[in-house]
Amino acid sequence: MTKQNSLGAVTPAGRKLIYLADLTHTGQIVSANVHPLGIGLIAAYAKQELGEHIEIELFKYPDDLGQALDCRTPDVIGFSNYSWNFNLGYAFAERVKREAPETVVVFGGPNYGTTERELSAFWDKHDAIDFHMVGEGEKAFVALFETLVDFDFDVPAIKRAEHPIANGHYRLGDRMITGEMLPRVRDLSELPSPYLEGLMDKFFDSVLIPAVHTTRGCPFTCTFCTEGSRYYNKVAKRYDLEDELDYIGSRVRDVPDLIMSDANFGMFKEDADKARAIAALHDKYSWPKHIQVAGGKNQKHRLREVTRILKGRMDISASMQSTDPEILKNIKRANISYGELNELGEWSHEMNAKSFVELILGLPGDTVAKHRKSVEDSVRSGVSVVRMHQLIMLPQTEMMTPESKQQYGMKTKYRVAARSFGRYRVFGEEFIAVEYDEICTEQDSMSFEEYIDCRMSDLTVEITHNGNVFRELYDLSAAWGLDWAELISTMHQNLDALRPGLKALYDGFRQESMAGLWDDVASLEAHVKANLDHYIETSEGVNQQAMTNAKARAFFHHLEDIHESVYDTFLTLAEPRGLLTPEMRDYLGELRRYSLQRKTSILDCDTVVSGRFSYDFPGIFANAAFDRPSEFRLTEPRTFQLSHDLDQRQTIRGYVGQYGETLAGLGRVLMKLPIHRIFRTGHMATDETSGERPPQTGEPFVPSNMVMGF
Repeated sequence: MTKQNSLGAVTPAGRKLIYLADLTHTGQIVSANVHPLGIGLIAAYAKQELGEHIEIELFKYPDDLGQALDCRTPDVIGFSNYSWNFNLGYAFAERVKREAPETVVVFGGPNYGTTERELSAFWDKHDAIDFHMVGEGEKAFVALFETLVDFDFDVPAIKRAEHPIANGHYRLGDRMITGEMLPRVRDLSELPSPYLEGLMDKFFDSVLIPAVHTTRGCPFTCTFCTEGSRYYNKVAKRYDLEDELDYIGSRVRDVPDLIMSDANFGMFKEDADKARAIAALHDKYSWPKHIQVAGGKNQKHRLREVTRILKGRMDISASMQSTDPEILKNIKRANISYGELNELGEWSHEMNAKSFVELILGLPGDTVAKHRKSVEDSVRSGVSVVRMHQLIMLPQTEMMTPESKQQYGMKTKYRVAARSFGRYRVFGEEFIAVEYDEICTEQDSMSFEEYIDCRMSDLTVEITHNGNVFRELYDLSAAWGLDWAELISTMHQNLDALRPGLKALYDGFRQESMAGLWDDVASLEAHVKANLDHYIETSEGVNQQAMTNAKARAFFHHLEDIHESVYDTFLTLAEPRGLLTPEMRDYLGELRRYSLQRKTSILDCDTVVSGRFSYDFPGIFANAAFDRPSEFRLTEPRTFQLSHDLDQRQTIRGYVGQYGETLAGLGRVLMKLPIHRIFRTGHMATDETSGERPPQTGEPFVPSNMVMGF
């Protein structure tokens, strides 16, 4: 039935065709592999308000959009504008304008800018765009459509009349015409669910991750974040999740995760009820197995309750950025206390949850000492992942302003965005698109060489601490009064003593961290386009991927070397304390071997690994009794078999199915996967003559499609 509104009646032939695209690069792997929730919400609201005046379709994959454009040219085409997809969207927009100049081209998203200088530079380069929307898009897009109807879809006429577009910008000669900002949505229940409207059905493809939102906005004012602006300071909420979640749960296939776009989930009292709804969903569908969401930045008691309800399936996060008071003051940030951070680490371990701290290298006023102290503070807290980011200079943030850069002497370079490049086709034409980031690589308080040194020490944390890879030694260190952060630091200080393969890994990481940086965008784009196949096949030269590439190489090719280095360093620290009795040395030797067998060939989920041990290691791990081996000493060595259970196998296959087995894909798996939950578990073999597989301590998992030669 036609919706009655000021637009009047419409016949099916009179409907306007609208394409909305939140594109992802697919040249290497599917880069932004998330359901396009943002454009889905815009489409659902437009259908509600505009009824049969429109026909609307959503797009995520470039090939899908290219094929649709080859068949039908829309009246309106909209593109999301993020740092990871703008150039891809604009390449399509340019070709749409050439093929069909009357099609209205609209962009919207945070990768736009706020200052007059930023906006002028944007419009000088992007004249294929008719309108760019800012702020929330649902009501703004409907208002834009109604304006287009009033002007019979004649964009030049709108501009000649200098008609303002709510939440919209457009260029008229040398002037910018801006409309008033509409009030933000105060109650998210005003927005219909794009899932229940059937708009997202095409995206249930075993690759893209379903996404939902229960809040919008953030009360904090961080200078590096687009949600730190006053516009987003009021938080809007919704509560009606059950129908939408059930719709998703009944359709999702092999994708293990659910993404929630909330900025502070668990911080609000209503979030406990939302967590119960998700827990009930898992009871019904055995999904989601893992929830990706930014946890609340305070109210940790509520976050703990939410995590308990979700039984450790939710990441527990603390976005610290730094633990240095001066840096926090510079970025207008207030963190949880160090005591609360320690508590977070403790109870995440109790619930077997993936916990992480996010730090940013190169914030205003950063130094080597401050960065390393932030990392060590985070490691000592017991969180399972310390994620160490490089500082990206984002549009619409205070830090991006020339004044901020000048104040701290910040110098920046451009780098290729991870996995965000590829070769695409539309209207019979092939083209290359590549995205890039502007990052801070030095400032008055930190030279470029010091910046690289920090990246090197960050790699050691990534491969020895993150993912609870050595939780058995971490717990034993705590029981013996040894400092785990000191162990990591000691190992890093002795890089020259590492095995040749592991030493080569570090040398390669240094080279990749120093390479792939440009002073200007034109040189970057020219180089990538001339060497695209090399980028796709090897992942080399992509500065942002250096850490994930190194982690994949370390875990799948040097795991035994890493075990040797970590365990030997542990022995070095324990020796002066007189803790290494002959029995303890024997125990640590077997613990090293058992630990390696739990993790070797970790994605080969059908292989049962076995070995003979003198200790009941399944019992030790189940009871976290790493400092009490004598209680679990066997009267004689027994054979133990280590394998994945059904839930682990489903999780592994889901992640590998999403990301593939290339170097880039495996790096993504390790970064995304709650890896401590997929280490093999052991049990004592009941029949030692059953022909089990012999010990496989040094056999790495090398996927068939993995790029070799590293």
